[in-house]
Amino acid sequence: MVVPGQCTTLKRVLLFCCLILVAAGLINGCSSHHLPAPLTADEQAKVQHIQFDFTVGLERPARPDLWTAEFPLTALQGTRLFKTVDYLDRLPSPPDLIGRGDTITNGAPIIPILTAVSLGVIPETAEEGFGYAFSFHAPNSAGTEIEVSIYHKGKTVLGWVCGFLNMSPNWSASPQTSQRLYDRLALEIVAKSEEIRRSVAK
Repeated sequence: MVVPGQCTTLKRVLLFCCLILVAAGLINGCSSHHLPAPLTADEQAKVQHIQFDFTVGLERPARPDLWTAEFPLTALQGTRLFKTVDYLDRLPSPPDLIGRGDTITNGAPIIPILTAVSLGVIPETAEEGFGYAFSFHAPNSAGTEIEVSIYHKGKTVLGWVCGFLNMSPNWSASPQTSQRLYDRLALEIVAKSEEIRRSVAK
């Protein structure tokens, strides 16, 4: 049997827990995405072994109005593989390599009914994928393109609990701009390093 005093205390504890949950969500976001695994020691060694002394000129996005339009440029810069990466029209001289990038976001749209009804207290999950697709070619070989892509599919969580999840290095409110994804993209570019060097050398 719960006496009135105990009931009041329980309500206060539950209210306090809800406030902490909401505060964490407000600070760290109310959506969270599971990130790809970090590079292993061997994979890190492969990436660190390769540095391109190239300037990459990226074509402007076809839809500059989209909020993800700048993501490919930021991602390519985030790989830290190239000497310079910028849009073609912002480079002071012709680049060694021309690139085109697209943001990949896939996932079945969900209506978080339980999350909405509970004002974010009850979380809901879904599977979503995200990544990037790039194609590169030397200025004098526009017909020969080198394609590189990275795609990760993982769990997405909606609700105030994401405030706590996003404190973990394995989760993020913005997976497209995570260094984990940039590192995975770098690994894919390194796998095409010989093709890239041959293309520039022609």
